[in-house]
Amino acid sequence: MLYRVETGLHAGLDDTQGRKTAQHLRKALGLSVAQVRQIKVFTVDDLGEAQVRRLLDEGIWHDPILQRASLEPLPLLTPEPDWFVEVGFRPGVTDNEARTARDTAALVLDIYLTVEYGHPIPTVAENAQKAVIGAVEAMTGCSVEAVNIHVGGVTLA
Repeated sequence: MLYRVETGLHAGLDDTQGRKTAQHLRKALGLSVAQVRQIKVFTVDDLGEAQVRRLLDEGIWHDPILQRASLEPLPLLTPEPDWFVEVGFRPGVTDNEARTARDTAALVLDIYLTVEYGHPIPTVAENAQKAVIGAVEAMTGCSVEAVNIHVGGVTLA
C-alpha cells in the first residue's frame, strides 16, 4: 500500500528554503510573494502502516526537533496560504533525499558465525540467513533488506 508522508517545519521556525524560493519568485516572475512555507512529501511503498508509523515515531525520516511529520496532511500554519503549489518528480524518479529515506528504512544485518566441522558452510550460511530474516521480520515488523553471513571459523565437535 502507498503512504503519503508529509514533513514540515514546526510553527514559529524560519523556513530558509521557503524564503529563498519566495525571493526567486519575486525576481524571476515579478510576483509579490510575502512568504513561502515548504513541506516535503514522501510516497512510501512496500512497508506496512505499523512500520511507517514506527519510522515516523522514531524520527527516521525527519528531525523531530525542527520538523513535524504525519501520514495525514499537516495542519495549516497561520496565516493560511493563498496558494498551494506541488512540485514532484516523474514516476520512478527519486531524488537523493528520497533515496536516503528509503535506505534508512531498510535493515541490513551482519551475522558472524562459527561452523561446526562436517557441516557444509554454504548450507549453514543459507539456513542462518533465512532464519534471521524470518525472526527479525516477525519480531520487528520491519522488512530485512539483506543479511550478510560471515563465517569466522570452523570448530571441532
